[in-house]
Amino acid sequence: MTMTEQRLSRQGKFAWPIPEIVTIFIAAVSFVLFPEDEYFEINTFSGMILASAVISLPIGIPLLFAKVGFFWFDFAYVAAGVLAYRYILGLPDGAYIGEGLILLGGIACVISGCSHTLRRILASRFDKRRRSK
Repeated sequence: MTMTEQRLSRQGKFAWPIPEIVTIFIAAVSFVLFPEDEYFEINTFSGMILASAVISLPIGIPLLFAKVGFFWFDFAYVAAGVLAYRYILGLPDGAYIGEGLILLGGIACVISGCSHTLRRILASRFDKRRRSK
């Protein structure tokens, strides 16, 4: 059985959520380095990305159980996240509390989908390189 026919959760180092953890770290550092009273926009953006990156860890669990060669599930996550983001921005009155949670979930889906796509590409390239030797 080739690596592309196996699940992503069975790939060892490619199963670890390194891109999400790096995103959490960068967002936390920028959240601390830019105080809210001086840099309100940067602080708000980094807080939103930090919350979304933390939410993306449990949201991305179903993506671990898809096969390495199956990218459509990741693309569906990214598309659902973009649609949720565009829906919230298109509301005439702005976002309320519940809609803000949908916005965080949408951004989390984009982060998780992009991370899992990157890990699938790296795992399949690693498999091709290993089989060519």
